[in-house]
Amino acid sequence: MRPIPLREPFRRRMAVLALLAGTLVGIVLPAVYSQRLFAERASQASLWAQQLAERYELLASIRPRLWSYDLSRLNEMSASVIAEPVAGRVCIDTPQRQPAFCAGSSSEVEVAGWSAIVSRDKIVGRVRVVLDGDELQRVSQVAWLSAGTLGLILGLALFFLPTATVRRGDEQQESLWQTILEANAELEARVRDRTEALAKSEGQLRKLSARLVAAQEDERARISRDLHDDLGQILTALRLRLTTAQALQESGAATAPHIEAALEAVDTGVDQVRGLAHRLRPVALDRLGLTDALDGLVLDWSQTTSVIVETCWSEEEPDGPDAEVLFRVAQEALTNIARHADASRVHVEMSSTEGRWTLTLQDDGSGLSGQSTDGLGLLGLRERLAERSGELKLDRSSLGGLCLSASIPRASNEQGNQA
Repeated sequence: MRPIPLREPFRRRMAVLALLAGTLVGIVLPAVYSQRLFAERASQASLWAQQLAERYELLASIRPRLWSYDLSRLNEMSASVIAEPVAGRVCIDTPQRQPAFCAGSSSEVEVAGWSAIVSRDKIVGRVRVVLDGDELQRVSQVAWLSAGTLGLILGLALFFLPTATVRRGDEQQESLWQTILEANAELEARVRDRTEALAKSEGQLRKLSARLVAAQEDERARISRDLHDDLGQILTALRLRLTTAQALQESGAATAPHIEAALEAVDTGVDQVRGLAHRLRPVALDRLGLTDALDGLVLDWSQTTSVIVETCWSEEEPDGPDAEVLFRVAQEALTNIARHADASRVHVEMSSTEGRWTLTLQDDGSGLSGQSTDGLGLLGLRERLAERSGELKLDRSSLGGLCLSASIPRASNEQGNQA
């Protein structure tokens, strides 16, 4: 199931959160801070107003009708607020006069505090103290500017940083998903290729099995003919010669010619048996080793086909099952060359490189077009080599014909010896 990207729903949620955070830091906090500043200043103004009201009440109790007209005394009583460092402004209102008294400097931004003037349980006036609010205004503006900038930065950070992280996560998730899809497609392709290869191998194995059964029957029939036609006739002739010699011996006639003929028949039979055994498995392979067995094979083949053969052997040579496999490779390759290549020159070489035994046969014949590359013999060789973890390669020869190369890992040879 394809993963769902989280960027868009996350962006919507983070936009609300960023807006709330920016509003809180950029608007609410400076507003509260400014309100607290001015409220504190107003509280100071109210305290000053209460203190002055107490002073004015004393003056009002002494001069109840004329206290608001005594400007010099009012100035004197208000001096603590009017003068520095307070530098405020004091205004007094009475029911008869508004204002009755006002002294001090004014400013653009003012913060006022009020207090009633009571004399003889009667409100005789009201004092208003106005303090300078310009500095508070500047502080408040700086606070608004700083908080607004901080709120904007915080809101943008809360929105863009997490969304960028989620976006990278979505991209990595998409990249991972694409990698998984590609890996899955590659795996499916490999499975298809492997299935096709297995089906092809299975078909080749069935074909090889059928042809091996037929070849086995042909080989049995050939051996049976050889035994019947050649060895059987020799043994029959030998019996006749011995019977004739026995009869001549009883009559006193000369038996030497018949005995000599019988011995020749025995020698011929021995040669037939040896040839048959050699075709089944060369004795030289077990007694003398692979290179000597190959020398014998090449010599017999060259004499039979009148093809020039050049050989080159490595100082080391395999033994055991590996030696038998390489011998069969040479035997089958020479048979194919004799049947199909129409060659006049063959080069046979065995080497040991990169931990492998390699047997190479090259000819100057008709090449790949003239020789069968899917015959029973080569299929059998491929199966033999596969059992030893080896491989068979067919290519164009430097002599102009076909180059057949069979290689087996040296470790295979060591395992064969241990077995």
